[in-house]
Amino acid sequence: MKKTALLFLALSIVFCSAMYAQVTESRFTLTQLLESALQNNYLLKANEQNTLISQAEIEILKANYQPVISTSASFSYWKFLLPNKERLLGGSLTDMYTDITLYQPIYDWGENKVKKSAVEDEIQLNDVVRRQIRNTIIWGVSDAFFESFKARSEISVLQNSIDQLSSHLQYAENLFNIGKVSGVDVLKIKVQISTVEKAIQKAENAHINQLIKIERLCYLDEDIDLSLINTTDALYGETQNRLLAHDSVYWSALQNHPVLLSSEQKI
Repeated sequence: MKKTALLFLALSIVFCSAMYAQVTESRFTLTQLLESALQNNYLLKANEQNTLISQAEIEILKANYQPVISTSASFSYWKFLLPNKERLLGGSLTDMYTDITLYQPIYDWGENKVKKSAVEDEIQLNDVVRRQIRNTIIWGVSDAFFESFKARSEISVLQNSIDQLSSHLQYAENLFNIGKVSGVDVLKIKVQISTVEKAIQKAENAHINQLIKIERLCYLDEDIDLSLINTTDALYGETQNRLLAHDSVYWSALQNHPVLLSSEQKI
C-alpha cells in the first residue's frame, strides 16, 4: 500500500509539472522575437559556415608560395642477388630506397592572385546574401507581429459591435412584444449579429495563424502560451516624424537592396 501511495504521488507530481509546463506563458517583445529568429535560422548559420570555408581557402592560397617538401620510400625483396647487388646489400635480400623532393614555386603567372580575388568576391557575395536573408527574416517576423495586433484590434472592435447589437436586439424584442416593430426587424438584427460573429471567428483564426507563424519563424517552443507585448505605439512614435522624400527613398533602395547587390556581385 505504501509503495502504491508513493507511486501515485510521484505520478501526480509529474502530471502536475507537465500541466504547468503546458500552460507556462511567455511574453515577448518584437526585439526579442527578432533576436531569436536571427540566432536560430539555419540559412544564416549555413551562410556563416560558407564564409568560414572561403576564408580558409584564402589561407590555403597564401601558402602556395611556401616550399613543398615530399618524401617517399620503397622496399624490395629479392629471391637471389647478382654479385654486384650482393656486395652492395651485404648478403641481405631486402632493399630500401628513400627519396626527398623539394619544390619551390617562384611565379604562377597571376593564377594565385586571380583565385584569391575570386574567393574574396565570394565572401562579399555571402555578406550580401546574409543581408538578404536577414531582411527576409526581419520582414516576416515584424509583419506577423503587427498583423497579430491588427487581428486583436479587429476582434475588440467586432466584440464591441456584438455588444451594441445585442443591446439593440433586446430593445427590438421588447418593442416587438408590444407590437411596435415587426418580426422582420428583429430577424435583421439577428442576421447582423450572426455576420459579426462570423467575422470575429475569422479574426480569431487570423490571430492564431500569426502566432503560429511567429513560433515557427522564431523557433519557439510549441508548448508555451505565446503572449506578445504591444510596443506598436513606441515604435510608431520613433518614426512618425521622419520625413521621407520619394526620390531619395527610391535611390537608397536601388543602391542598397540586397537582391540587386547580389545580382551585380554574381555578374
